[in-house]
Amino acid sequence: WQRLRTEASLGRLSDQQLWDAVAWIWTQPAQEIQAGEEIYRSDCLACHGQEGQGDGVMLRDLSPLEDHTQMGGQLVRPPDFSDPSVLLGASPARLEGKILRGGMGTGMPYWGPILDDEQVAAVIRYLYTFAFPTAESAAAPVAVPGHPDSHGGP
Repeated sequence: WQRLRTEASLGRLSDQQLWDAVAWIWTQPAQEIQAGEEIYRSDCLACHGQEGQGDGVMLRDLSPLEDHTQMGGQLVRPPDFSDPSVLLGASPARLEGKILRGGMGTGMPYWGPILDDEQVAAVIRYLYTFAFPTAESAAAPVAVPGHPDSHGGP
């Protein structure tokens, strides 16, 4: 919480709003976060990166997104979900729309015909753990089979 309070981009949030966001993330059912992690690893990691920083192997050469309020319309790296201001600036409804309909010009595919509502909600819950780690997510590194930079590679 202290780290978030010193984040300049979160300065407009009251202490209560910040605590509410952290509390919501920490109270999400562990099995739903785990389900979101599994989907993320299989469908999102190659572009969004192992730690959700938008540095996946498929998009490392693209320019980073400079203004997170203007997502869409240009081929840029995905937003850095480990930055609390990105996730607190995007409601779960907006994230759901991006997942269902794609990045609309950014190159992100649309997952609406592939993922059901529960799967989309699980991915969104998991995204928040990048910026606001739960005890479980902070203790367990993501292992990607065959990926040398993770705990699952050779």
